[in-house]
Amino acid sequence: MDLDPTLPTLDREVLAELERAGRSISQPDLVAEVFETFRQGGLPLLSGIDAGIRQADPLAVFTCAHKLKSSSGAVGAARLVALCDALQRLGKRGVLEGAAELYAAIQTEYAAVLAASRRLTGDGT
Repeated sequence: MDLDPTLPTLDREVLAELERAGRSISQPDLVAEVFETFRQGGLPLLSGIDAGIRQADPLAVFTCAHKLKSSSGAVGAARLVALCDALQRLGKRGVLEGAAELYAAIQTEYAAVLAASRRLTGDGT
């Protein structure tokens, strides 16, 4: 898959919108909370993708990739959205050729998103 090199790990516009939303509802930790929810929800989806690939289950791959794509979009993880979209399309077509490579790229990008979110929120864990 040729990933657009201009896609950011985290989209600053989405992050700014999350920060504005947090201020508007007097919840200054909203960004940190959203990223924590993303982290907690992402781990089972990654496991589901892995299991779907290992069990040759394109529907499971499609479903988990779709859910991860949606949650990635909510936090502005643009590169992860693109990778999940590509994997979702494979699963939808019932094809898993190339899925393992996409999954490896998704894992790498997921880790990059978490690292960037920790820097952003000041969470050193």
